Parts: sequence; structure tokens; C-alpha cells
Amino acid sequence: MKKYLKLLVLCVLLCMISGCSSNESNEVMGETEDGTFKIFYVSNETMTLTEDEYVPKEQGTEAKVKELYNILSQTPQSQQCKSAIPEGIELQNCSLNGKQLSLYFGDSYYNMDSITETLCRSAIVKTIMQLEELKGIEFLVNNQPLMDKAGRTVGLMTEDDFIDNKDSEIHSYEEIKLKLYYSNAAGDGLVLVERELLYDTNISREKLIVEQLLKGITGQENASLAKASFPVNTKLLNLYVEGGVCYVNFDENFLDKSVSVDEEIIVYSLVNSLTEIPTVTKVQISIDGESNRMFKEKVNLNTLFERNLEYLKE
Repeated sequence: MKKYLKLLVLCVLLCMISGCSSNESNEVMGETEDGTFKIFYVSNETMTLTEDEYVPKEQGTEAKVKELYNILSQTPQSQQCKSAIPEGIELQNCSLNGKQLSLYFGDSYYNMDSITETLCRSAIVKTIMQLEELKGIEFLVNNQPLMDKAGRTVGLMTEDDFIDNKDSEIHSYEEIKLKLYYSNAAGDGLVLVERELLYDTNISREKLIVEQLLKGITGQENASLAKASFPVNTKLLNLYVEGGVCYVNFDENFLDKSVSVDEEIIVYSLVNSLTEIPTVTKVQISIDGESNRMFKEKVNLNTLFERNLEYLKE
């Protein structure tokens, strides 16, 4: 696992400051029906991302990308915020290959320190990925894929690669490598997928793992070998850890019988992923707060499930 990135910020939000926009929104990321986009800036007080609204005027994906980048680069009207893109970081070109967007930068991109670069990249990706036709963005510097501080290729990114917690008052970011167990393509075995991402450490690692499992396979991973383990639209209602047991409560969608994955594979996709955390030794699954239920008439959920790698396919 990579070492921790530098602490981005340890500061308390001033209770009177809520960001550039007076209206906080909990909507799912994406362009609204009236064409409004969220533009992400950096709060002067907290040095974390905050947002304002903007309606692009250009038509066509590449034209909108350039317009959004231009807006991101400008000084926001609110004195509480600043652009996340430092002066001198210019977008030289962009190209669209299917649903994948490539953004081209010059040498100056590598002049940013880790904190500034993370905020800059996050603001760009979160803003531009609201274009619904896009499935991912890659950064290139001098026509070469962007490399992290350890010399590794960053690769294709989506807004989900930058996970934050807007309700938290103190923010620090960590680069983490997760070991996630997904269903194999046949639905009768598990496949280990390693995923690297930046996340706000105010989110528990247990919750992060479950949310990533619900997300399914990303564009950077081999969909021919693995697929999502959980039924579509399954929602995590709550989660907590006590005495080494991780208690996970899903909604009724978890019981959907239409998914073509064996019952045990769904269960141990969750259990094996969570027990990668040393402090978690067992997992209790409940549906709408009830654990005394049968899962697809085969697996009794009223069980403290322990790690089981016999379903793992090489």
C-alpha cells in the first residue's frame, strides 16, 4: 500500500461559511435538466473543494470541455474561493475518443506540489465529468500519461476517484489501495481486484469498501474477468463496527433475484473485502435492519460470516 499523501488540510470550517454558493446540494453529480453545471473551486478558509453553478454556452463535447476549463481557470466572483487551477497551468489541447476524454498539459503541470495538484485534478475531473457522454478522463503531460509522485501512471479517472465527505469539518486525504472481491464473469466464483484511489479519511474504510463494491467494475479494470457482485440499485443504509464485527445494513434491493451471481458469491464478495481490514474479523448482514432472514432461500443472514477464500478463482 502506498504511504499516506501529505495531509491536505487540518482545519475547522467556519460555521458561517458554506462555500461559494449559498445553496448546498446533495444531488447526484451530473448536468441538470436546465444545463446547469457545478464548478468546483477551492475555499480560501478550508483549502477544500467547494462549488458554484454555471450554464455552458457552447455546443458539442469538446467545445464545452474547453469552456468549462476556462471557467475553472478564472477567479470566481466570491472572495471566499479561488480557482483550483494555478496560474500557468494551461490546457493545451483536448481530444475525445469515444467516451474517453484526453486533456493535454505542458511541463508546468509538474511544478505543482502534491496538495495543489490533487485539488486541481479533482476540481477538473469533478467539473468536466458532469458531461453525461463521458466515461472517463485521462491527463497527459508533454503527450505522455500523467505520473504520480511515485512514478506510476495515474490512468483514466472519474469523479469517483476523488471521494470526499462534505459534512465533515476536518479533511485530510489518503491514497489507498483496496483489495476488493467481485464476482467472476460466470457468477460462481470470486475475483480479486486491486483499486487505488484518493479518499477523505473522515469516511470509514469499511464504508469506503462497501461503496466501492456497490459501484462495480470501473473502466480501468477487466470487465471480461469480473463483474459487480451486488444487485443493481442496492443501497447501503448504515454500517458500524463493534467488537471486530462489521454490521452492514442494506435496503430490500439486496434481495433482488434477477442478478446472475450465486448467493454465496454475493455474501463473500462483501465479507472477504471487509475482512481485508485487520480490525474486522466477522460480518453481519441485515436487510432494512433485520438479520433474521433468508437470502434467496439459500443463505441464512442471521450469521456472523467469517473470511472464506475457497470461492476465489485464480
